[in-house]
Amino acid sequence: MEERRMREAVERLEEALPVLRNTTEAQQTEVCQGEKRAQAAEARAAEVDTQVVTRARAAEERAREAEKRAQAAEPRAAEERAREAEKWAQAAEPRAAEERA
Repeated sequence: MEERRMREAVERLEEALPVLRNTTEAQQTEVCQGEKRAQAAEARAAEVDTQVVTRARAAEERAREAEKRAQAAEPRAAEERAREAEKWAQAAEPRAAEERA
């Protein structure tokens, strides 16, 4: 009786073994594919990070250049305003002289 149960258990195990092997192989394949997808995602994230850093550096450089141009333009703008004020003053002198007279 005991021997018969042992044989039946062995038969069930032998029947289940191929299914377990297939399941294990499928799981291993799934794990490998998941790892590959994770690696690809990491590579894309690294690429995006690189692009973001590159763009940020370029934007900083453009901002520095714009600031330099603005600083260089300030004296010119002040000179231009001074010339404009001078013109107005010169134009106003004859009128002021006429009004005084």
